[in-house]
Amino acid sequence: MLDNVEIKDLRGFEDGYYPFLDSVHPDILADITTKKALDDDLRKRLTNAINEYKQDFLAGRKEAALTATA
Repeated sequence: MLDNVEIKDLRGFEDGYYPFLDSVHPDILADITTKKALDDDLRKRLTNAINEYKQDFLAGRKEAALTATA
């Protein structure tokens, strides 16, 4: 799922993902707390949230790289 995130960027990804999840998808965190298990629906929602954040994260890294080389 994170194959296209460079190893050196994983800490930054993780550091940004948790606040993203908390602010954009608090329902997922609430369901994890309530259910205390990952059912198929929750896994799908987590996967979608990861992909959503990853898209923004990679776009930000690309923009930062372009700015650094300019």
